Amino acid sequence: MKKGIFLAIVGAAMIIAGLFLPIVRFPGGGEATYFNGGDLYGALTMAIAIFAGIMGIVKMRSMVFLSGLASIGVVVARLITVIRDLPDENSLRTQFKALIQSNVPGSSGEEIANIIGGPQLHWLGWTILFAGGVVVLFAAFISSKE
Repeated sequence: MKKGIFLAIVGAAMIIAGLFLPIVRFPGGGEATYFNGGDLYGALTMAIAIFAGIMGIVKMRSMVFLSGLASIGVVVARLITVIRDLPDENSLRTQFKALIQSNVPGSSGEEIANIIGGPQLHWLGWTILFAGGVVVLFAAFISSKE
């Protein structure tokens, strides 16, 4: 098997694996994944990864390159939306604090909410998703030299 084909398949597999790794961690041990319930970003990234793997197998270097760019673009766009949503007043963090404050009587609810904090980014999933896109791009460059 040529290096370009192998790297395209490995990159696509990394992207697909990254879809099911945690990207946001909630207080108390809960986590959300990129694919979380068939989200549009998750489904689009899955389709791009499958397309990249298929195009790598059939040796269409330009399509492997474009799918690598597309996967990185979608992941970065989703990361930006998640980062923007975390500190927003209607964000998950604010909703979580309001939930704790409403369920704990007195002023201790606000103190507990501040101690616990809110949802935070979990970089494992983001790193694997981005690295998979980079490997797919690298596969396109390697296959042009073969």
